Amino acid sequence: MLHLSKLESSVHKLEREEVSLRAVVEDVTAALRDDLTEKSLALQTEIPDSPVSGISNEDALHRICRNLLENAIKFTPAGGCVGIRLLDEGRSATLEIEDSGIGMDPENVPGLFQAFRQESEGMAREYEGSGLGLSIVKRLTDELGGEVDVETEKGEGTCFAVTLPLTDDAHERSDETVGG
Repeated sequence: MLHLSKLESSVHKLEREEVSLRAVVEDVTAALRDDLTEKSLALQTEIPDSPVSGISNEDALHRICRNLLENAIKFTPAGGCVGIRLLDEGRSATLEIEDSGIGMDPENVPGLFQAFRQESEGMAREYEGSGLGLSIVKRLTDELGGEVDVETEKGEGTCFAVTLPLTDDAHERSDETVGG
């Protein structure tokens, strides 16, 4: 909650440095491998051999990737499948995390990134969580100059696609916009 509060206050600016998105995806996947195994989930990966490097913030990328992969694991029943793809698009990269999980009603997507919101709410809610993960993903993605896209269907699964610039151009433009 503290992290989200800092992001919302706009006081917290992410430092930029050269980062390998491939290394981030590999680190997060390795860290969550036991969770995948525990639920007997198949993991499909499509990661380029190249580092897919760019100017970004490594901690933010770790948090984005981890939050999305943890959600995919949480909302996919045992025996299902989780996929993670990293697409190098030159001046940008797209991280896709897809699952064969419970999915959600596409009408709920617009409110999905609001803090403390989950598709199922109240006492009858089946899945635990604070409802902050996707809000943090959205805030960090925005701060990095990127975009989040969601495709989902109830009972079919969900795919989150986070497209991020690999150059510092977006960061420079956002600084200009904030300043004037």
